[in-house]
Amino acid sequence: MSGQCLLIKLPKSILLLFLISFMPTSLIAQEIDRDFFEFPEELIPGLTADQRVKLAQTRSFYFPATDERELVKYDLETEGLDHILIRSTMLSGQSGFFNIECRRFERADGSYFWLYSKYGGTRSVFEQHELFGLQKVEGKWEKIDPPGLPVRLDNLLFAGRELTGEELASLQSWSSYFDLTNEANDFITYLLFPSGSTQVDTFFREQLTFQWNGERFVMLIK
Repeated sequence: MSGQCLLIKLPKSILLLFLISFMPTSLIAQEIDRDFFEFPEELIPGLTADQRVKLAQTRSFYFPATDERELVKYDLETEGLDHILIRSTMLSGQSGFFNIECRRFERADGSYFWLYSKYGGTRSVFEQHELFGLQKVEGKWEKIDPPGLPVRLDNLLFAGRELTGEELASLQSWSSYFDLTNEANDFITYLLFPSGSTQVDTFFREQLTFQWNGERFVMLIK
């Protein structure tokens, strides 16, 4: 086949492993877990396999602005192998954003799962969008309910009683999210605070803290 070029279409999984193989070993081994490159595409919206590799290499990625799309920037932050944070920011047009945070928790039997959190909105008002666990079963990622984390956080914040109309209206003007960055003693924290606050850590209205004990998350009593 002299003078001809043979094109082979590789499956995405093989292509992704091929791309990762050209990354510096130190980057993969010391700064980011390989699971990041295997997470389902819908969990990190907008990034193709090669763009995810580029983000891991440069820690920032810009989507070019078009008539249909605002200029968007992705920033990647990691803390060891068990924590990944992606900040997506609109640099033009609306001041929208969303953050994707993943943290790995080890079970008492030695297995592990990732806690996936996504929250966003505008800088003045934002809220938790998704929170679930991820574990690999026979080579495929499956969503699981994080053991011990409540479905209705407002029930805990308001002692399980029915909310009044005024309280419901007030909640709509609050911002809320799960903070997975507190790695001391395997804590995660749910924060609820008045929207528009520029000093979240100072002005939060309510806080719920949960600790992973190897089997489930346990809420700490205030």
